[in-house]
Amino acid sequence: MGVIYLVRHGQAGAGMGGVGSLDDGAVEKHYDGLTARGRRQAEVVARSLVERIGRPGEPAAATVFCGPLHRQHDTALAVASALGAGAPVSDPAWKEFDSDTVVVPWLRRNPGTARRLQGVMQDARRGAAGAAGAEVGAGVESVVGEVLDGALGEWVEGAGFREFRETVLGGLDRATAAARADGAVVVATSAGVIATCTAAVSGLPHQAVPSLVGTVFNASVTVLRVADDAGRHRGGGAGVDLVSFNEHAHLDRADARGDLTVI
Repeated sequence: MGVIYLVRHGQAGAGMGGVGSLDDGAVEKHYDGLTARGRRQAEVVARSLVERIGRPGEPAAATVFCGPLHRQHDTALAVASALGAGAPVSDPAWKEFDSDTVVVPWLRRNPGTARRLQGVMQDARRGAAGAAGAEVGAGVESVVGEVLDGALGEWVEGAGFREFRETVLGGLDRATAAARADGAVVVATSAGVIATCTAAVSGLPHQAVPSLVGTVFNASVTVLRVADDAGRHRGGGAGVDLVSFNEHAHLDRADARGDLTVI
């Protein structure tokens, strides 16, 4: 039996600065970089995987895959370094959907939501603290959830999502083969990919993907079990089952600076 650990990248958006990315339609350009917190999150999830996969004082026998985006690759580097594994293997199948073609057009058709999103993003970037910070965080979650429900709800009904899903499940097939050979595989990827894999191996309808996307924490871990023989996997390569989704208890531990990194 093998195991696949699907890891969402750490907090991203280091280049977003404020609201310009929504105005110029280049969300991906501004978003695709780990923040300082995101790098700490990558280190925390890497240490947690060492505890799960490795043995004290020995390199872990694991293959590390990642998508081609900077936020995915940098998270994978932290994991591979902690595990003592080889360099991450970049596979375009693990790339996230393109927000510039999926989310930005929806926001332009819904300017009121776009303005509210810009407002809560500005508040979050100002770094509100205490009770105000909690309110800001709740506001971000609420508006982002509305955007995901709207934009992704439309997207999953079209040809673009069908192509994306087929590509992702091709990557899952390759990771499954590697897990059968090596025992453990770690994939540093993104929420849309993780949600698509989760729905496929669980037999959920494609309409479940948007709601799953909205629940995937930064630097969380979703675990898939790979059987030696054909199993219940309904979406691609046979013999893959969901063990856990969106684990993030490791982020409740203080990092090297003494900070909690779950947010």
